[in-house]
Amino acid sequence: MHIHAHSLPYENSRNAGQNDDKTIKRCQNDDETVLDMDVPKVSLKLVFRGEELPRLLSIYFISGSDTCTAEAPQDRDLAKAVAIALLLFRTYSAHREMTLFRIRAAKRAGFIATILNAKKQSQSKNPICALANGAFLRLFLKPCSPTSRYLDIDLARLKPAAVQVILDGRAVSDPKIIKQMITLIAARKSWDLNDYSIEALGQPQDPVLQVRSNKTFIPKNNTN
Repeated sequence: MHIHAHSLPYENSRNAGQNDDKTIKRCQNDDETVLDMDVPKVSLKLVFRGEELPRLLSIYFISGSDTCTAEAPQDRDLAKAVAIALLLFRTYSAHREMTLFRIRAAKRAGFIATILNAKKQSQSKNPICALANGAFLRLFLKPCSPTSRYLDIDLARLKPAAVQVILDGRAVSDPKIIKQMITLIAARKSWDLNDYSIEALGQPQDPVLQVRSNKTFIPKNNTN
């Protein structure tokens, strides 16, 4: 298995995550019960409004026949943060055999810290925190070490193709449009995408993830 690492927006990892543990390992550290660990696979629907300034309006958390919904309150930071993380995840929908999806941050402040801090908050603080009784935020796995600056997405429960993106009433699957949405959302909070990198680990039989990519992940300063 090989690491497929993308830097945002260029293939230049700089200092992103260099002080983190060098061994990639999965860490279940959300104090989950055995019942929580047996939660079946879920799917998400992210509803956005505004092509020029996309804002996350609501999140649908779908597990079997059950659907829970959270309205994103007043376009707050947590809504922007989970939107960016899940849109990045969605761009990997062609890779069906991933065993790890990790976003690393070079700095303490940013959308990774926003999500990790929300996991510590009471569910009454924000509808996103309370979505599916907290099961939504448990899809974002925190680092094993408190000094590490990354998060993993729980691939045992959620696959990239299971994230549906709706923009102004229409489904969006074009990676170029999704990357543009990421850029526009990050710009509103002045989160520099150069400070983040992605690591995706695939099964040995996955020929796509065995090859490192040198392509640009997000066009720099391109908001057209």
